[in-house]
Amino acid sequence: MISSLSVFPLIDRCGRKPLLIIGEIGMGVFLVLIGLFQGPLDLDYPLLHLTCTLMFIIFFEMSLGPIVWVYCSEVLYAKGMSLSTAAN
Repeated sequence: MISSLSVFPLIDRCGRKPLLIIGEIGMGVFLVLIGLFQGPLDLDYPLLHLTCTLMFIIFFEMSLGPIVWVYCSEVLYAKGMSLSTAAN
């Protein structure tokens, strides 16, 4: 929740595209690490799994989570916004 709320000042300062790119790269890295730790490497460290999962969630909340809603509110009109909210 804190990472989701802290991104709104960054959206105007840094721009949407860099935040989306950084967030998607971070999500991809930690998703690959989770897959490696549970699959080929077969490491049994619960704290490592938890850390990677939480980092994935933080990168999601700092990029794709709130920025998609900002795009919807800027691009769509009221009827389109209600449809995008219902579809999400």
